[in-house]
Amino acid sequence: MAFELLNEKTKEWLKEKGYHSESLPQKLAIPKILEGENVLIISPTGMGKTLAAVMPVFEKILNKEEGINALYITPLKSLNRDLFEKIVNLADKLSLTVDIRHGDTSQKSRKLQREDPSNMLVITPETLQSILIGKKMREHLKNVRFIIIDEIHELVCNKRGTQLALGLERLKELTGQSLQFVCLSATIGNPEEVSKFFGTNFKIINAISSKEYDIKIEIPSINKDGIELAKQINVDEKTAQSLLRIKELIEKHESTIIFVNTRERAEFLGSLFKKWLFDFPIAVHHSSLSKEVRIDVEEKFRKGELKAIISTSSLELGIDIGEIDLIIQYNSPRQVTKLIQRIGRSGHGLNRISKGVIICNSIDDFLETKAILEKKDEKWLEKNIIYEAPLDVLCHQIIGLCCDYGKISKEKIYDIIKRAYPYRNLSYEKLIQVLDFMEEISLIRLQNEEYFRTKKGLLYYLNNLSMIPNEMDYIVINQELNKKIGLLHQNFVIQNLKINKSFIMKGESWKVMEIDKNIIKVIPSKDIEGAVPSWEGELIPVHKEVAERAANLRKTENFGELKLQKEKFIIPDEKTIFIEHYEDMVIMHSCFGNKINETFSKILGALITSKIGTSINTKVDA
Repeated sequence: MAFELLNEKTKEWLKEKGYHSESLPQKLAIPKILEGENVLIISPTGMGKTLAAVMPVFEKILNKEEGINALYITPLKSLNRDLFEKIVNLADKLSLTVDIRHGDTSQKSRKLQREDPSNMLVITPETLQSILIGKKMREHLKNVRFIIIDEIHELVCNKRGTQLALGLERLKELTGQSLQFVCLSATIGNPEEVSKFFGTNFKIINAISSKEYDIKIEIPSINKDGIELAKQINVDEKTAQSLLRIKELIEKHESTIIFVNTRERAEFLGSLFKKWLFDFPIAVHHSSLSKEVRIDVEEKFRKGELKAIISTSSLELGIDIGEIDLIIQYNSPRQVTKLIQRIGRSGHGLNRISKGVIICNSIDDFLETKAILEKKDEKWLEKNIIYEAPLDVLCHQIIGLCCDYGKISKEKIYDIIKRAYPYRNLSYEKLIQVLDFMEEISLIRLQNEEYFRTKKGLLYYLNNLSMIPNEMDYIVINQELNKKIGLLHQNFVIQNLKINKSFIMKGESWKVMEIDKNIIKVIPSKDIEGAVPSWEGELIPVHKEVAERAANLRKTENFGELKLQKEKFIIPDEKTIFIEHYEDMVIMHSCFGNKINETFSKILGALITSKIGTSINTKVDA
């Protein structure tokens, strides 16, 4: 029994909270963590991964010296808030302290953290970059011995992860000690490689066998009600029929999340519900809405004031919003990992079945979804492609090392950088090129064979703590309440908004009253026909194996529109590309997934541009 390895106070707390037996990840992971091993825990949502990591780490820091003994690193600020609530209660029982720090943490709280640090600090990857160069915080960080990294799959395939890997090497330098790592994820297709990302000698704990799923795919059949609703709210009949089905499912369950793939789609569906049933207890949740709006939606859902939330991936990563009976995925989830992560939000707990309905509006979505379900049943997952050695991250971390040491040699820089897995293949010559470039643009200076940062370099470091791409955003303010609603992308504002124009945000209509620099002041509007915002960079990529499986299903399935298509047209598959012309567009149907289709897009775009002398727009949707 893994729980028997824990101290008496922790066992008392477990009984008080109703934990009478350990879950599979707890059974397998707790002994290994207590033995001092680095572990990667892979287990579905709701199986107790957080406690599997936190309890043994608390056990090991009970008698540690003052300062920060453990860092809990998570990719989302909203995830931080919920984790804080879950673990602080256990910490209180053990007379330990836990605090939280991210971009929204007040200056008062930051000052208290500098003066009286907690045993565990819950942070984002960007927060680590900030506190590593703080004079007092560096002293507190010298006592860190344990690192918990949640949702590791969200980090290893982008620049946030590479920056974190280098930041943790800097932390190791600061502590002068080896650190013990506990990494968590629900879905990883290549655990052996991912486990190398933050160190060596990881024990992979695969605890995925006991989660059950009940997933259905539906293409709603258009009936009289759907035709009437389509006329009423001015949408196509397929969308109207889907709305009717979504409403029916919501009313049959206590709590439902409707996952969509883009913020634009979330706003569109939310606005349709407002237009159709203004008081229906449903709300919109996504990352471009303000923190206050998102928290309000989460609280109302938790209290039962809302029966459903339309969400993007903002609610995918385990934010605690109470019990969820059903997940509806609107159109294909596009990835096996997305499907598991999203449907896993329902039946969130031991021995509970995760229940989901995927509503498809087209044959293509249906076939892609069926392919994803087949791949899931084969236990196939998309691999996390490691983001290799980005040079902008390297520049940033070289300045960080100059801040850490004051002055540092190129040999020392190379030694530290090479320890980070994404930079394991970095050549010494490439590092010298980067250092020369940084010196040329005055980010660093060389003196007596050692580099030091310049004032310009420090500003560059502080202005680029986050590797999340910057977007030119406008802040939307409710003029009547003087409250922030969210952010709109610059392109949408320029193309669609002016004074007295209406647009949709958080599923509601707003009228523009004033646009001043990057601030848009609005008031509620009754014009539900307003423009639906769009944001850049939202497409979820489809893997080649999923695309090819969907193409194969075109050969075997024979119903509805697909049957008619087979009778009249060439059907694209994994060996056949079909090209058609429609109005001023050329559409190329190729079943090879995003990477290959992106390559086609760039090559063809460049060739056509060079041929006609005018740039053209290309778009990939596969």
